[in-house]
Amino acid sequence: NPSYRRIYKLIKELNNNILLLNMKSPRAILIKSTSDIYEIWCLFKIVQILIGKQKFTLLNHKEVAYSLNNFMELKEPFSEKQLEFVFEKKLLNGYMLTLNLIYEGRVYYDGKKFKTPDYQFIYTLKDKLGETIIEKRAYLDAKYRNYDSQGEVIYHKDIKDVAIEKYIKTFEDTINEPICSMIVHSHNYKRYVDWGGDNIKREAIADSLKPHSYGAFYLVPSDISNLNKFLRLLSEYHLSSNQFRSYSICWECGEVEEINIETRLTYGKKEKYYYTI
Repeated sequence: NPSYRRIYKLIKELNNNILLLNMKSPRAILIKSTSDIYEIWCLFKIVQILIGKQKFTLLNHKEVAYSLNNFMELKEPFSEKQLEFVFEKKLLNGYMLTLNLIYEGRVYYDGKKFKTPDYQFIYTLKDKLGETIIEKRAYLDAKYRNYDSQGEVIYHKDIKDVAIEKYIKTFEDTINEPICSMIVHSHNYKRYVDWGGDNIKREAIADSLKPHSYGAFYLVPSDISNLNKFLRLLSEYHLSSNQFRSYSICWECGEVEEINIETRLTYGKKEKYYYTI
């Protein structure tokens, strides 16, 4: 954007003359590509929902605030930089759920090889004795896209090549295998939303894929509902177990105690739970 470039030149010139930003180098001025800005914005929307709606507590806020400065500078190529948020949620009877949200962290395989998903979600459920009951992870990659102009083939390529091949197939049958791998993008049109629930389509891509384990959804400032749905999909569906059901967590509002439970059936005649408070 020409205006973006002009603003950068003015800020750099002013900083060189009067050290307005008190930086050691003009490199410390935030200049990012649109895709990088979108990635960081998505990160903060994820954190906002985890704290505001699902009622997680951020344990390492001071460390995060300090580390954020690293992402306000231009990235060094090939350098390892990651930002980690550590969340905690107290459940009933002494159980504790921890969520490590990692931005730009490396996931290694085959020795020194690695992939770098934009966001990693690592959930750990522990009982009152501190013993780990469940540990599962999911990956999410952000794409700044206009699929109408770039071509619908790019949309399908993002799902197949990135969400499935890059993150599901690479880590299949390893400790880093995800319960879910999806794409979050900026094209707000329902045609470009896929929650991986179509059995025929899923089997055509790969027989081994589980329901809702891959897909894509849009996230834009005017509509964050899909991100909320994705985070609920991880907790309500992929973390579903006897341990979680017995503690009756409402992931829409984060309530764990004052909940009324109604048992309903899905279209496939499977039980699901409807919570009200």
